Amino acid sequence: MRRLRTPFPWVRVAAVSLAVAPLVQAGQPGFLVKYRSAANVYLDGGKAQGLAIGDRLTVAANGATSAELEVVFIADQSASCRVVSEKWPVRAGDIATLMKRAAAAAPEPEVEPEPPLQEPAPAEAAPKRVSQQPAMRVRGVVSLGYSRVWDETPAALDFEQRTARVDLGLWDIGGQPMTFNLRFRSRQDARARSLSQFTPQIERDDRVFEMSLRYEPASEGVGVEVGRIAASHFSSVGYLDGGLARLRLAGPLQLGGFFGQRAEIDGFGAEVSGLKYGGFVRLAPPGRFGGGAYEVILAGVREFAGSEISREYLSLETRFGSGRRFSAYERAELDVNRGWREEISGRRYQLSNLAVSANYRFSSGSSFVLSYDSRKNYRTYQNRTIPQTIFDDFLQQGLRANLYLGRPHGLNVSFNGGLRFQERDAQDAYSYGGGIRHGNLFGSDVTLGFDYSGFSNRYTDGYLLTAQTGKHFGRGHYLDLGYGSSVYRLLASADRRTTQWLRLSGRAQLFRGLYCVGDLEYDRGDDIEGPRGLVELGYQF
Repeated sequence: MRRLRTPFPWVRVAAVSLAVAPLVQAGQPGFLVKYRSAANVYLDGGKAQGLAIGDRLTVAANGATSAELEVVFIADQSASCRVVSEKWPVRAGDIATLMKRAAAAAPEPEVEPEPPLQEPAPAEAAPKRVSQQPAMRVRGVVSLGYSRVWDETPAALDFEQRTARVDLGLWDIGGQPMTFNLRFRSRQDARARSLSQFTPQIERDDRVFEMSLRYEPASEGVGVEVGRIAASHFSSVGYLDGGLARLRLAGPLQLGGFFGQRAEIDGFGAEVSGLKYGGFVRLAPPGRFGGGAYEVILAGVREFAGSEISREYLSLETRFGSGRRFSAYERAELDVNRGWREEISGRRYQLSNLAVSANYRFSSGSSFVLSYDSRKNYRTYQNRTIPQTIFDDFLQQGLRANLYLGRPHGLNVSFNGGLRFQERDAQDAYSYGGGIRHGNLFGSDVTLGFDYSGFSNRYTDGYLLTAQTGKHFGRGHYLDLGYGSSVYRLLASADRRTTQWLRLSGRAQLFRGLYCVGDLEYDRGDDIEGPRGLVELGYQF
């Protein structure tokens, strides 16, 4: 089983993040910035809130636009955005407001306005002016990073990490509605010593997340995408090495299909684990999903492992929006078990995944989101040998509510709570939290925020408390100071564990697109102790 990896070593798996509901500004949907990396901005809102790949958002500061974002990858409740332009750095806690939906037509090229033509001389014809259009547009980020952890506990597990990232986008290639996207990361981990045969002292991890070429004309009559596809407008394909095509037949009806191999994103090669293909029917009015619109996608997917069928399932995905106040989202996966899958599971059909959410906006500064999800593990070729006595196929369900009150770069208050329960489990797990922050304290571009979250499950209970303040200095410079305290109790032994940390973070815009970001943190507690630091140098173009 692949280990869960975090971008940097000090990102705590135990930390409970606050899920703040999307909000709106001036009647347009807005979304909380959860995290900012060197290349991307991550939003607390996704398909369920009506976002689509290609949507443009703006981040404002002091009444002016400080950054422009574009959605490049999307999930049900989250989205990753590329920074198109940035006057001041985007930070966690900022609000990104939807500027425009992904246009069906290709954007007009940016050209310098022509000067007025001079009156031609009588003996000469007026020269014909030809607008110079760029052969293509380019945007992206390249960066190099280094981080280190000094472990002052008796274990002395010092840790180093070196990272290189590339996020490249080309569009309007040759004046045609073609887009090329490339996203990859190379990382090397160096530990003080080997921890096990699965965790060596030196470990290299190279990943190609996306390398695709998309053709999407303004008419929306046809669309084609080939390469390593990381996200699709029309079906939740997952990572796919292959191609996807769709055709609009008439009105809202579209047909499409995809064929390729399930991609293993580890490594630069074409490592794959089997064929994957399927088709889909999409009902949606022309143009991207927006307020007062609907979208229904019914897809059939078949996955192989070698020559053996690994999984077959039907996927139903729907979105609905009524004006700017209400939106809803649903996604379900129904596994169709045949052959050895039916023999092992004992059932022909299984509802493996279901997610439903509804978002209601009371006003321009208040919104409420209620979501439900259920999941049941399904048999694949990879886990077929696990005995039924230990295979976890119990139904797991979750319910979550989020309330947000406030305004961007002003006073904001959030509340959230969630409950998770599993079939035949004697104890349910729940979490709750709230936060208050101000994005422009006393009109001085100083931020201040406090967050609290508590949790309890069958193994532990505890809470996480954080406080943060920061200052924008203009021209892309900022400095943040944060404090955190994590306290939890192991129920089996009643052992109480406490960890506290102090973190100083900053960003400097050096010149043109060159920037430098850094973190310096000191942890002290029962689980970890010692300093750690990060520095990353990048160029945004």
